[in-house]
Amino acid sequence: MFKYDPAFDPPAPIVAVDVSDPDTGKMTPCSALIDTGASISVVPASLARDLDLRPHSRVKARAVGNQVIDLSTYLVRLIVAGQVIADLEVAAYDRQTMLLGRDILQLFILTLDGKAGVFTLVDP
Repeated sequence: MFKYDPAFDPPAPIVAVDVSDPDTGKMTPCSALIDTGASISVVPASLARDLDLRPHSRVKARAVGNQVIDLSTYLVRLIVAGQVIADLEVAAYDRQTMLLGRDILQLFILTLDGKAGVFTLVDP
């Protein structure tokens, strides 16, 4: 069980994630916001630079205000809630917190309890 992060207003479901380059193994931890509205997970652009990730592809995404933006994608390896997810394609955007989208959330059972300020993210 994880607690909502009160640093957000309103508090938000945040989980620790380890992100690594599948080629070099270079890894960095980061915080990820559970985002059931995102179809693809998004890492901070600074994280992609710090890991020296190689661009894989491009994807169009809708940003705040319904603006369509063109983002680079990268292949990464993630450790989320103790589970390893290899060769995942993620987008990179200039933000501080990773967004954990439905591409990853579909692999888990997610239960949000906003009233109690806790959530679970378990591998079935």
